[in-house]
Amino acid sequence: MRSRGIFARNSHVRFRDITDGSSNVLLIGERCVTSASGIWVGVTDNAHADDCLTDTSHRSRPNAGWSSFSSRHGEGVHVLLVDGAVRFTLNKIESKPAPEMGVFQKLGCKDDGKDVGDF
Repeated sequence: MRSRGIFARNSHVRFRDITDGSSNVLLIGERCVTSASGIWVGVTDNAHADDCLTDTSHRSRPNAGWSSFSSRHGEGVHVLLVDGAVRFTLNKIESKPAPEMGVFQKLGCKDDGKDVGDF
């Protein structure tokens, strides 16, 4: 499966590939020691042993699973957007299973063409 996030194994993403805009796409986020290891943001699940992603799938919304962004803040996690802005993202951010996309899934995609609105 092709990653729609910024980083993935052997990816070559350029700024021009971020068609959703740099203020609408996650670059990196917090990982707590209570989670499994994760390396990159992407909207995939960890179905392949060699693509350990910190994913933005519905099953991995903040502080919800082994491959999710995580923290000990209790209410959410800090994330860095491509434009350099840091945001505190609540655990209860809108998240929807495929094929729908909640705000959390939209933030994980660099080129889905969907508006994330305020989060």
